[in-house]
Amino acid sequence: MLLTEPNSEIRIPRKTITTKRILIITWPISKISYMITSMPLMWPIPLKPWDWIPIIDKEKIREKIARLNERKQQYKKPEHQLAEEGQEQLSTTDPESRKLPIRQNIIEVCYNIQASVDDKHNLPVDFKTTNNNDTHALANMAARTKSIFGHNEFTELADKGYHTGEEIRRCHEMGIETLVAIPKTPVSSQAPDPAYNQDKFRYDRENDFYLCPQGQKLTSNGTWYHNHPYKTKHFKTKACLACPVKEKCTISKNY
Repeated sequence: MLLTEPNSEIRIPRKTITTKRILIITWPISKISYMITSMPLMWPIPLKPWDWIPIIDKEKIREKIARLNERKQQYKKPEHQLAEEGQEQLSTTDPESRKLPIRQNIIEVCYNIQASVDDKHNLPVDFKTTNNNDTHALANMAARTKSIFGHNEFTELADKGYHTGEEIRRCHEMGIETLVAIPKTPVSSQAPDPAYNQDKFRYDRENDFYLCPQGQKLTSNGTWYHNHPYKTKHFKTKACLACPVKEKCTISKNY
């Protein structure tokens, strides 16, 4: 609905009307004939369907399509480059940098330099610029150091940022004594009572089960779950349902 002032012009496609009074115009799109009502007169203005078809500038549309196709080709170039080089990432500002998770899900496009130092003489033994964070660097740097020394009769010492089970296992398989600081248990994984934190559970390696501080046996179904970059197994027991100290051990409602 449209209200117009007296003596104003109303422009309907290819039709111009000069009004004498306040007009109320309605136009249902599905109808071909339109009615303009002016108090107290009323008359129809027949319009043809093609009178309402907008004028299309085909040349401008062709230009826009050409620009979009050109932009599309620009995006295709990195895609082809990734396929040719077998890479998963590509930086357009620094071709050799990669995105790395730094901490608490913070990701930066950067490098990561690893270094090995002899603690007796404080001399650098080796260094390497990588695109991996510390959780995947321990075993590789240990292998490089072993190659430089020509033996594995040394102890590898690293901070808690290198604490990854798979990396430590590989170091042991190379016969390298490895000491890595144990990270603190995240607040979200801590028990209401510190006496029931994960480090208080004893693991029986031979029989693959845990004993909780209350002496209950926690077993698993033997399945390894892949939670990148870790592999985990779930241990549980039905004894949790009736445990008298459950509130001290967990806040989970699933046990």
